[in-house]
Amino acid sequence: MLEKYLTILEKIYYKLFIRFNRINKCFYKHKAIDKSKRVVLYLDYPKFIHLGDTLWCEPIARLIAADFNLAICCSSQMEFYFRHLGYKVIDKSLINQDDLLVARTELAYHLRDRDVLWINFNYIKVSQPVINVVLNNIADYLGLNLNDATPGALNFSQTEKDAVALKFGIVSGCNYAIFNNYIDSLKLGMSSAKFRKTAKIIWVFAEKYNQETGVKLIHTGTGNEKNRDAASYGNSDLDLRGKTSVEESFILASLDNVVNYIGFDAFWLHLFNMYNKKSYVMLRPGFSKKWKKQVKNYVATPYITGENKVTFID
Repeated sequence: MLEKYLTILEKIYYKLFIRFNRINKCFYKHKAIDKSKRVVLYLDYPKFIHLGDTLWCEPIARLIAADFNLAICCSSQMEFYFRHLGYKVIDKSLINQDDLLVARTELAYHLRDRDVLWINFNYIKVSQPVINVVLNNIADYLGLNLNDATPGALNFSQTEKDAVALKFGIVSGCNYAIFNNYIDSLKLGMSSAKFRKTAKIIWVFAEKYNQETGVKLIHTGTGNEKNRDAASYGNSDLDLRGKTSVEESFILASLDNVVNYIGFDAFWLHLFNMYNKKSYVMLRPGFSKKWKKQVKNYVATPYITGENKVTFID
């Protein structure tokens, strides 16, 4: 219960912070950035920065690393991702007082005593994909040259792919879709009944998809989500809830015969975007029409791309 109210305090502080400092794009309290400082892209705050959000920040890391001495501080689950891409990853205990942090404005309360270049990720008013907007803002603020807004995809060896397919019983002659009807960031006050109703719609869609295409369903989620879910999923061909690590999720998404994602607008959606695969997505319930419009247009595929591979379940 205390955690809930601490979150409310942080959100109030954040809103007042961006209003007081008039932060529409980026904000740094000093006139100039000392380029001798180490820059730390600070992502280790799972309360507000989820796995998909961390993926969004890889293009930011790439942009900053071209001109600064960059290190990344992220959740332990995502360390492998940045290390695979060649970044220096550090634990938060190794952050020095002299380091310049780069962080999202949602962390204003958490990092209130640190030297921070603040980035505003608010997408409610953007008119192009959110990662492109943020990259433009940072490049303008720091005088940097823009780079591609697509998060870097990991390339796995055939040995790694075969090992994951064998471990989870994925047969080479069949096609599969990842199915996930859970979400970790519902709107405050959202009723569980409304969520269950929406999750049921996703399952009905997945069942129909399975029957019409023959594509097998891989049900994913955490062990806690499985334990709290009393529903039966008889047509799910593989139940991997609570069995996969984040790295194994990347490998699953990269497999040639894992062809689609069905679920909420969450981490798996961004993985399938990254591997240029099609998704069927239900927006999480409890938000305004304006929010849903922005998510459909600029967040579900958060960077400019030649082909939109996201289909919304209404």
